Amino acid sequence: DLGKYGRPDLLIRDQDNVILLESKFGAAFQTSQLKRYADYLKSLKEKSDPSSETCQQYSLVLIAPKNRLRGLRLEADNMALAHKTNTFNEYCNLNPAINFQSIAWEDVVITLDNSVEIQRELRIYIMDHLPLELTRENIDQLSKKSFPDSLSSLYQKIRNLQTNLRLDSDSFKLDAVRHSYNWYGFKILSFDDTYNLWIGMILEPWSITGIPIYIQVREDWVKRDEFLKVKNILIELGFKEDKQYSYLLPIPFEKLSSMEDTIINICNRLDKAFTSQS
Repeated sequence: DLGKYGRPDLLIRDQDNVILLESKFGAAFQTSQLKRYADYLKSLKEKSDPSSETCQQYSLVLIAPKNRLRGLRLEADNMALAHKTNTFNEYCNLNPAINFQSIAWEDVVITLDNSVEIQRELRIYIMDHLPLELTRENIDQLSKKSFPDSLSSLYQKIRNLQTNLRLDSDSFKLDAVRHSYNWYGFKILSFDDTYNLWIGMILEPWSITGIPIYIQVREDWVKRDEFLKVKNILIELGFKEDKQYSYLLPIPFEKLSSMEDTIINICNRLDKAFTSQS
């Protein structure tokens, strides 16, 4: 039945709810697209059994970046005008009534749990597709001639660290420097894959603490049966638990010169804990 109404991005259905989701990043609505989806849900509601013990809720959800939602709502309202209603909400409320909600992708992002792989990947996808809006403060900072050199120096510091780091133990190997839109760094891998560390720049905590470089250990980088042991060692070493990044040790600017010693100390502490038990 859905075919003649179009192809929504996602349809969720259980005994209590029928939810149709339409996501918009860049494209505009197709002709009467949102109205057709509303009509589909209305048709389902008309066919439902009113005497049933379970009363299903029928919802149409539009998800888009904040800066697009208002324009998309206006487009939807214009669709509704052709059907003698002033707004799309009014059209949805016509019998048989369905729910209509609009949600900003930015509000979805902050609810995602970075420790769950599928949610973490969704978050990365969303952030890669959200339009970047530069504030006046952003522009002022980026306009400073010193900004590119400062950022380049941080990148070079991380590259040099990865190139020159010499660990005391053969229990580790260094991964290549990798990067994404909000981080730049490399991993230290334990050969038996019991635990891994990451060293580099992370933009989000930097914007909060003023410290760009961190040593990170994620819970999903540690063997499950060894996690509590690793966690206790990290806390002893000064790592702080973080909801999004698991465990972080910030490296203030004044300690960058001794960062190699800090990393070696952490690796030796972990190596000693696990070699002593074997």
